[in-house]
Amino acid sequence: MSKRYRPLTFCDRDCAASNHCGAMGGVQCPDCGCWICPIEGDEDGRCDDCAERHRLEMEEEQEDKR
Repeated sequence: MSKRYRPLTFCDRDCAASNHCGAMGGVQCPDCGCWICPIEGDEDGRCDDCAERHRLEMEEEQEDKR
């Protein structure tokens, strides 16, 4: 996955309709600000890198609680 810091230019109405995502131009990762295709992000809209980092942080918190 490549990170883009501007809205996706190839994500047009046809792309959004065919993927049933309804987000023309992509979505912006709330953590790093890069633009991704909505079907590539996690349930919170994070890109792969930020989703993995968030998952690891959550695992560490769980370990600390034990």
